[in-house]
Amino acid sequence: MVNDRYLGDIYQNRFSGTDALKKDLIWRELARYLQRFVPVDAPVLDIACGQGEFIRNISALEKWACDMTTSSRLSSDIRFIQANGLHLRDLLPSDYFGCVFLSNYLEHLASSEAVIEQLKVAHSLLKPNGTLVVLQPNIPLGLSKE
Repeated sequence: MVNDRYLGDIYQNRFSGTDALKKDLIWRELARYLQRFVPVDAPVLDIACGQGEFIRNISALEKWACDMTTSSRLSSDIRFIQANGLHLRDLLPSDYFGCVFLSNYLEHLASSEAVIEQLKVAHSLLKPNGTLVVLQPNIPLGLSKE
């Protein structure tokens, strides 16, 4: 497994200051759209939050974020858990969140079984009738036809 400090260094330096600002502007617009799926009167959890682009730009009763590395970009109103998303069932309350959010994360898991397990973990953290929002890259859209 990759060293968490090594991952932290990569993610902290992945985007220049200008790129990070542009990325924040994009996420501000994405969050405006996604807000329709995120109840403002319930807690929301961002699994594999990275630098917190989603969780910083969404409105919710409580904001929770999780990642294997820490982020200096999270504000004090965000409760941060440093952990592997697959282990959250043991660290967070069950049936608690109105929304669990996953973005560009599932493709990094080791197997399809791990993806299914992550979805089960997310489901266990959701309140009854809670919402799971999953964004994934559209890989075929990015492939050139040669």
